Amino acid sequence: MTDSLVFKGQIFIGPEDCLLNIDDIIAFILKYGGGLPVGGSEEIAQFIIDKLFPIFPLAQRVATCDMHPIGQITCADSYIGVNPYEKITRHMFVSGQIKLSEEAQFTLHDVHALLLATLGSFTVWPKHGLAGTNQTNLDPTFDLEEWLCVFPKGMNPKDDANSAFISLLRSLTHLHSILKGLGFKRLFLVGLAYDVCVGLSAVDAADLGFEVYVIKQGTRSINVPPSDNYPGSIAAIEAEFVRAGVMVIEDANQLQVSNM
Repeated sequence: MTDSLVFKGQIFIGPEDCLLNIDDIIAFILKYGGGLPVGGSEEIAQFIIDKLFPIFPLAQRVATCDMHPIGQITCADSYIGVNPYEKITRHMFVSGQIKLSEEAQFTLHDVHALLLATLGSFTVWPKHGLAGTNQTNLDPTFDLEEWLCVFPKGMNPKDDANSAFISLLRSLTHLHSILKGLGFKRLFLVGLAYDVCVGLSAVDAADLGFEVYVIKQGTRSINVPPSDNYPGSIAAIEAEFVRAGVMVIEDANQLQVSNM
């Protein structure tokens, strides 16, 4: 991590600041039987309660959760002969290799539209965060009443929303207008995972005009390793942080309650 990415000073938290917890849900926590677990994810909730709840009152806490339908376009089980974590590519589409399973709730036309929006490829995932299951619930360490609201994302079978703000088809979610309507100008992100949904949400929020910080202690990474021309998922998202002006806070003690 470059020095230009890390915020070094103190920040005083006031009413225009929001603690935004991205997808700290059962789907990503092995301890609770998550379908797509992230290493160390079970440690996040207690950290947030102990270190961040005393700084951010209830009115300044917002969470998100994946809420996916069966047969979604980014689910591996929606395709025949495609494994989780593989990519659907434009070459596969043009050569006729893409075959849809009976679960698919979309058409090949929808696949083509998503490939255009994602510049030629998108990753497919194991089933996780399925609507109507406990996989969409926040970490049980939390009391649901400890959050002002929980915003569902990724509900369109023809699209997905790794970012809480902009979908893969580049559509704005309602979260942007909700947070603006509540008067928030600075966002402090935690959750899962640092190098996917948290990071992408941070970048999009910054591009949409928020001042954005990621609290590193309140996240965990998938940490996809480098390959070919890919620098690795952490390096890739941190390069985007630098471009968008997102700052990383490495020590939550840098945050203090404003006396004003």
